[in-house]
Amino acid sequence: MLDGLVRRAVYDAGRRDGHVPARVVELAEVIHRAAIEFRTTVLASADSGTGDDSSGSVTPVSFTSDERLTAHQAARLAGVSEEFIRRLACEGVLKGTKSGHRGAWRLDPSSVVVWMAGRKAAA
Repeated sequence: MLDGLVRRAVYDAGRRDGHVPARVVELAEVIHRAAIEFRTTVLASADSGTGDDSSGSVTPVSFTSDERLTAHQAARLAGVSEEFIRRLACEGVLKGTKSGHRGAWRLDPSSVVVWMAGRKAAA
């Protein structure tokens, strides 16, 4: 999500001003590479947007800026129960929305990662 916002801001600045400082472009590239690494390692292991090929290895798929995690995916990523993830979402600790007639949670991946980092720092 941050990756998409930064890339969009750099693009808009280039269109508006005609020039983007090299350091800003470098920073955007670092963020983009980190986002790709995150998608292919952390989220892939949480069964988010990936599939198994015939060899059994995980094949990452690119994410869009509006990609969301299910409660099941977030729970696997964080190593907690789905019920706990849903409770955090209800309390507003995790950003997300309810969708469908059963009210399944669709969570913002960045809020899950931020919560996990805070949890790890507190431990």
